[in-house]
Amino acid sequence: VFKIQPSPAAEVETIIRHVRKNYEDANIVVVHDGKAEIKSVLDYYQQLLVKGNNTWSVLDYDKHASKLSSKLKDGKTNVVINLVDKGSSKDNENYSKRLLSSLGLKKDIDIVLFADYSWIEFPHLDYTLLEKFKYHFTLSHFNDYTNLNFVNFVKDYRENFKTEPDRIYAALGYDIAMFFVNSLMKNGEDFIHNPNLSRVDNIIGNFYFERKDENFGYQNKKTTIYKMEDYKIRAVIE
Repeated sequence: VFKIQPSPAAEVETIIRHVRKNYEDANIVVVHDGKAEIKSVLDYYQQLLVKGNNTWSVLDYDKHASKLSSKLKDGKTNVVINLVDKGSSKDNENYSKRLLSSLGLKKDIDIVLFADYSWIEFPHLDYTLLEKFKYHFTLSHFNDYTNLNFVNFVKDYRENFKTEPDRIYAALGYDIAMFFVNSLMKNGEDFIHNPNLSRVDNIIGNFYFERKDENFGYQNKKTTIYKMEDYKIRAVIE
């Protein structure tokens, strides 16, 4: 069994790996709201942060919102990782406005914000603040029109089917087929022990599979980080 969708733990690993590689001396602040359903993710962040050299802290925003500014450090890149989910789009949009306002209280401070991808869909959110705070999100599958492979796929799809690919499924199906067919061709009988490829020209997703041992199926450990840059969404290429 190969599980295509990365786990929440894999997303945590991706973000921490990216921060350590690109913001070596960053101050990291993980913002949460104390809900039981995010406890395992919050705990995993803390497990990984303890093992690194970055300064870091966690903040329960519901209880200590006023203390956020004190967690941000002058002279450092401050990576703010938001785990708060209010459960509805309207409530999340209202919360996002409050958080962005809080981040803006300290002037001339460098902030990199990681939040849910749904923030780009909020109709009344000030995108200049997302741009200012270098908004990032993780997503395993995304129709990325800055990816030439995806653009070429869409052109071929239009020519053959006279319509746009519906949501992510056509492109994802193509990625899955191309990954596994190429892996079977290259790795042959060793495929089940070594399914990964050094390079695949995927169009909306990335795959790197791991398993605990031969009694377990494989889990995709790779998700993609996207960022807002010049008011466009771009994939971060590692």
